[in-house]
Amino acid sequence: MTGRCWVIILAGGEGTRIKPLIERCLGSHCPKQYVTFCGNRSMVEHTFDRAVELVGEERSVTVIGAGHRKYLEDQDIRGPIIEQPVSRGTGAGVYLAISYILAQDPDATVLIFPSDHFICPRSAFLEQVERAQRLVEEHPDRLVLLGARPDMPETDYGWIEPGPSLVRHSPTNGVAREVLSFHEKPSKEDAAKWLSQGYFWNTMIIAATGKLFWMKGKRLLPGYFDYFESFLLGLQRNLKTGMSKTSIQKLFHCVPSFDFSKTILTRATRESVVLPLEEVVWSDWGRPERVFSTLREISREPRFFLSESA
Repeated sequence: MTGRCWVIILAGGEGTRIKPLIERCLGSHCPKQYVTFCGNRSMVEHTFDRAVELVGEERSVTVIGAGHRKYLEDQDIRGPIIEQPVSRGTGAGVYLAISYILAQDPDATVLIFPSDHFICPRSAFLEQVERAQRLVEEHPDRLVLLGARPDMPETDYGWIEPGPSLVRHSPTNGVAREVLSFHEKPSKEDAAKWLSQGYFWNTMIIAATGKLFWMKGKRLLPGYFDYFESFLLGLQRNLKTGMSKTSIQKLFHCVPSFDFSKTILTRATRESVVLPLEEVVWSDWGRPERVFSTLREISREPRFFLSESA
């Protein structure tokens, strides 16, 4: 594989479920990925730091939502920043960034990092990501997902049903497993059952070749993936000028909103493997209770939340 490794930082969400708490504490709305919950770095800055340690600034591509540039004014985010003109879901954000990457590096390996997840410690996490990267090099026909080991029957998360070890005759604990199925936002009963059966939480941290991501889009999005194909061709012809705001607006005017996990992952089980995320504290901070629970777990004081009812 001759391509380099790139990271897509997904920072386009609005954080609606945690919005009331942030507004009470900050006095105004700010999507959670731009908020500093503890310490002196925001969630997106921590995500950017992890990406830069892996691939450097120029190959860390941050995708933000419409009007989000104002939140970056006091944030230490460098490298390519792509602003979506309107919200079209995580799917459009992912393929917008993959278009940018493939135009410059057709053989790239691509890592997807959501920016609103708490991850600690960094060193252990990066070791896991490098394992995922090596798996992609060995199995370029596979999507490699990091799966968190659940400790409760969470109904907001996606769940992954693991199958046999990818490497036959190897112990399954700690090694990549084939994926049998994906499940989105289950009932409490199903979540409790899957917890007892050893399913994983879907972190949406994914590694694969850019070509495989693109092939999945072409196969699973018939009818409107042609718009992404045309967009990529335009970028390849105009590498020096890069993406224009007008071309992005035209693309987003044509494509519908779609969720990457529901539209792509749940229909790509045969090409997917899950790698257990070991020795890492991981949490999607979509709800206030998760923020406080995680901070208690690591014995850290919140920066501005006075109490859980603040």
